Amino acid sequence: HDIPFRMFDKQNCIYRLDKGEYKISKNSKYISIFACEELNLTLEGVEYPLNNVHISPKDLYLVSNEIIDTATIKCDGRILIVESNDVKMSC
Repeated sequence: HDIPFRMFDKQNCIYRLDKGEYKISKNSKYISIFACEELNLTLEGVEYPLNNVHISPKDLYLVSNEIIDTATIKCDGRILIVESNDVKMSC
């Protein structure tokens, strides 16, 4: 999947993902996920994985999850991703 738009600075990269399956390489230490709508989410390759969990925009527990290896995200709706790091990153 192509990601048409990203915002970033020295420590963060923010972008939106649509329905699908994505691989996020370990370019950053942490990943935070914010639901744009109610959806089901599977998250692998992180400190706190999820398996087909129903989430909504009100759920705030998906922040600062440490990426162990390449993270896999499967979602059936739109999500906002924030990749964070303690050092300069390229995204």
